[in-house]
Amino acid sequence: MSHEMQQRVRDLFETAVEKPVAERLTWLREQTGTESAVYEQVARLLQASSASGEFLAQPACRRVLPPMTEGMIIGAYRVLRELGSGGMGIVYLSVRSDQAYHRLAALKVIRPELRSDPLVERFLAEREILARLDHPNIARIIDGGQTAEGLPYFVMDYVDGLPIDIFCSQRSATLTQRLNLFRQICEAVQYLHDNHIVHRDLKPANLLVTQDGVVKLLDFGIARPSDSATSATTGLPLLSPGYASPEQIISRSASPAADIYSLGAVLYELLTGARPLNFDGMGLQQMLKAVAELDPCPPSRVPIPPAPGGVDPNFGAIHSRLAGDLDSIVLMALRKDPSRRYASPAAFATDIERFQQNLPVMARRTSSLYLVGKTLQRHGVRIAASLVVAASLAFGGFSTYQAIHYRHQILQIRNEVETLRSTYLPSNAAAQVLTHVPVQASPSSGSQSVPQLNPQFSKDLNQLTHDLESVAPAVLRSPLAPRRLTSDMVDQSLDLFSRTAPETVKDPASAAALGRAYLAASELQWNPDGTSLNQPAQAAESCKKALQAIQAAKALTGNKLEGNNDVQQVVTQLLSTLHRIPAPE
Repeated sequence: MSHEMQQRVRDLFETAVEKPVAERLTWLREQTGTESAVYEQVARLLQASSASGEFLAQPACRRVLPPMTEGMIIGAYRVLRELGSGGMGIVYLSVRSDQAYHRLAALKVIRPELRSDPLVERFLAEREILARLDHPNIARIIDGGQTAEGLPYFVMDYVDGLPIDIFCSQRSATLTQRLNLFRQICEAVQYLHDNHIVHRDLKPANLLVTQDGVVKLLDFGIARPSDSATSATTGLPLLSPGYASPEQIISRSASPAADIYSLGAVLYELLTGARPLNFDGMGLQQMLKAVAELDPCPPSRVPIPPAPGGVDPNFGAIHSRLAGDLDSIVLMALRKDPSRRYASPAAFATDIERFQQNLPVMARRTSSLYLVGKTLQRHGVRIAASLVVAASLAFGGFSTYQAIHYRHQILQIRNEVETLRSTYLPSNAAAQVLTHVPVQASPSSGSQSVPQLNPQFSKDLNQLTHDLESVAPAVLRSPLAPRRLTSDMVDQSLDLFSRTAPETVKDPASAAALGRAYLAASELQWNPDGTSLNQPAQAAESCKKALQAIQAAKALTGNKLEGNNDVQQVVTQLLSTLHRIPAPE
C-alpha cells in the first residue's frame, strides 16, 4: 500500500468512525466510488472497531478515577505517588507504613475498569509467577492481596533504575560494560527457563539497571509456563514487534527459543542503537514478509547513529569491534529457525564470555547443511506467512490493530481532558478550580472571600502532562497515527489551559504544572525529532500563552513566584523551545 493510500485510508476511517454505525458504510461508499481497495481497507477497520465493543467511541480502558491516591493505606503499605501505568495495571511507589521497618516498594494494582475483564486472570497469573521466583536479577514480589474495593494487587521490590539502553547511553558504557550487563540478563532468563517460565516480552523497557549496575528483569504480564498452550491467548496485540520472534508473530507460539530471539534483538540494539528489523511505514504484508524472509543486517554494517557534532560516541568506539565474532553471535540468536538459535540463555552468555576472552565462539561454526537448506526453510515460512496474511485480512490484521490501538490511546487522553473540563470547568462561568474561603473582613470592607486553588487540580494537570509527554509522541511516530484526532485532542487541552484563570495558579506548584502542560502540548504541535503534528506556528503560540499565563500569575502575587526554581525552570524550557521553533516562511 502506498503512503498516499495509507493516508487516505486513515483520513476516511477517522471521519467514518465518528458517524452513527448504521450510516458508516453508506457514507464510505459515496466517498470512495470506484476505489474498491480503499473501501475494503476502511470497511475492515470499521468492522474491527465495532467488533471491539465500540471502544473507540467509549474507550473500555479509560481511567475514570485512579484506583489509589497519595496517602492511601493498602495492607502494610502507604501509597506515595504513581510510577507508571500500562494496559493492565498501574504501579505506585509505596512505603511500609506499619513502622516495622522503612522500605520503599512498587505496588502494582489492576486497573479498576478491568475488574471483570479476562485480563484479571493474566494479572493473577503474573502474581503467581513472580511468587515462585527468587533471583538477584529479577524484581522480587514481597506481598500481595486485594484492596478494599476488591482489586487484586501485589508488592515488589522498588527498582530505582533506568532501561538498559538509556543507562548505557547516559553512562557512555563501553563494549565490555554492555556485554557484562547483557550477561546478567541471560542469567535471569536462564533462571526463568530452568523454572519452566517463558518471559515472551524481553525488551529494554523491561530491563532496568540500578545505579550500582545491577540488571533487574520486570513485567511478567504475558509470561507463561513453557509447557502451557499459548496459541489461543497470545494474539498480536500482546507482542512488541521490534523484539518478538518470527514464530510469535507468524504462528503465535512461544517456546524458550522465542526469548533467545528477543535477547538477540536487545543485544543488537545495545551494540548498534538500532533494532534488527524496522517496521516503520510497513503494511501487514510487508511486515510479515520482512519477518519471514529478511535477515537482519550484520551489526557491523549498521551505520553509526548520528549525534550533535558528528557520530554518536557511545557507538563510535564499539563499531570497530563488531565484525566477525560479535556479528555471528548476534545473528545466531536472531535466526529464523528456533532450533538453530542458541540452545539456552546460558549458552548465549557463554559465547559472549568466550568472545571477551579471545576464545573461539560457537556461533562461527555454521554448518553448510543449514546454509543449503535455507531456501527450503524460507519457502515453508513464506507459505505460513501467506496463510497468516489471509487470516489476518479477515480480522483486520496487525496494521488494523495498530491503527485502532493508536486511536484508543489518543481517545483515552481526550477523555482525560474532558474529565478535567467537566470537573473544574462545569460551566461558562468562572473557573471552578477555585474554592472560596471566607476571611475575616475589616470593619470598613465588609464580608469577602479570597480564591484558593483546589489542590487536586495541579495533580490532575501533572497526570495529563505525563500522558501528553509519554503516550502521544509514541503514537505520532507511526504513519498509522490518527493525526486529526490527535490535533483535536491537543486543541481541547489548550482550551482547558487557557480557561484556567491566573488566580488559580498563584502558587509555585500550580504555576509550574500549567507551564509544563502548555510545554507538552507545544511539543506535540512541533518538535525536531518528527514525533509531532508539524504545526510550528501553533507550537510557538502555545509557548507564548504559557509565558503570558505565568507572567499574569507573577503579577497577581507581587512577583512572589519569581525566585521559585520550578517555575523558573519551566520558563527557561518554554523560552528554549520557542527559540528552536522555525520561523514561518
